[in-house]
Amino acid sequence: SEEYQMGRFSRLAETLVVVALATLALVACGSETDVGDTFAQGLEHMKQGNGYLRASSEAAQSGDEEKAQAEYGKATEEYENAIAAFEQVLEQEPENTSALTNLGAAYYSTLKAEKAIDSYEKALELEPDDAGIHSNLAAVYVNQGLLDKGLQEYQTATDLDPELAEAHFGTGVVYVLKSENGNAIAAFVKFQEYDQGQDPIATFQATEYLKQLRGE
Repeated sequence: SEEYQMGRFSRLAETLVVVALATLALVACGSETDVGDTFAQGLEHMKQGNGYLRASSEAAQSGDEEKAQAEYGKATEEYENAIAAFEQVLEQEPENTSALTNLGAAYYSTLKAEKAIDSYEKALELEPDDAGIHSNLAAVYVNQGLLDKGLQEYQTATDLDPELAEAHFGTGVVYVLKSENGNAIAAFVKFQEYDQGQDPIATFQATEYLKQLRGE
C-alpha cells in the first residue's frame, strides 16, 4: 500500500532527498570545470539551494510542514539564480556538459521536469558514459512517475559506475514504489556499502527503509 511504501516519511521529504542526491552529485562534477565567475556563481547558488533543501527535508520529516515549505522557497530562489547563471554560460559555451548537467539539476529542483530532461539528454549526447548524468535523469523520471524509465537509467548508471551511491539509493526507492521488497533491500544495502555520507538524510532514510522492509 502507499502507506507502507512511504513509511513515516512524506512524499515531499522523499522527493527532496532524491533531488538533494542529484544536485550534490552535479556540484562535484561541475566544480572541476573552469568557465569563469558566472559558472562559479551558479555552483554557489546550487550549494546554497542544496542547504535549504536539506533543511526543508529535515523539517518535513519532523512534521513541521510550514518550515519545510519556507525552506523550500529559499531553495527555489537559489536554484532560479543558478538557472540564470548556467543559461548565461551556455549562451557562450553551448556544449559545456557541466553547465548542462547543473542546469538540469536546477530545473528539476524547481519542478521544471521537461526542461530538466532536455538538459540531461543534451549532456548525455556529449557524455554518454557519465553515470552521474544517467542517475540524475533517472531521478526526474521517478519524480514524474515513470518508474520503469527511471529504473533503466539507474541500471545504466550502476553499470557504468557500480560504486555510485545515489544511483543505488534511487534504485531502492523505485523498487519500494513497485513493491519489490527483495530488490529494494539489495539496492539499499548497496547504497550503504558505497555511501560516503554526502547526504545524511539519505543515509538515515536508507536505514529506516531497511528496517521497514525487513520487518524490524
